[in-house]
Amino acid sequence: MFRHNAQNPPIILDIEASGLSEQSYPIEIGFYHSDTHCFCALIKPAHHWSYWSEEAETLHGLSRDIITRRGQSTREVAIELNHLLQGRTVFSDAWAVDSTWFNKLFYEAGVAPRFWLSSIETVMTEAMIDIWDATKQEVIAGLCIPRHRASTDAKIIQATWLKAYSRTSEPEKLQA
Repeated sequence: MFRHNAQNPPIILDIEASGLSEQSYPIEIGFYHSDTHCFCALIKPAHHWSYWSEEAETLHGLSRDIITRRGQSTREVAIELNHLLQGRTVFSDAWAVDSTWFNKLFYEAGVAPRFWLSSIETVMTEAMIDIWDATKQEVIAGLCIPRHRASTDAKIIQATWLKAYSRTSEPEKLQA
């Protein structure tokens, strides 16, 4: 089994959505592996996706007009993600909601995912989980990048994982 470490951190995927209700849908998806291997795409809503939360728009700053005009079709996004991530496992820090939006995206696209989405907790120790929230706040303050956009949130999550890993790992684990 592949083990993530400081030299090989997990690939993080994040999704922004039209809201948090059951009727919400993905409007932006992004992943972060490294500064040279990252991706972000706006998703044009399917014609029957109509739910919209003004509160969510205030958080992520994406209007319905922007995603409708600039977004790619669900099919285009799903195919590109499959091409970039085929055979890999990517991780989310909000798996319960991200997996729902992930499945909506691929179902609407009529495309089967060729990679896996898993909860980031599956590649964390208890010690990492214990310091996660405080570490994430430090990372956010240190990076000074906008939040609530898919690829930047993914970068923040990976940086948090790396910092929590380095604070809780024994030196010999860093060599693995």
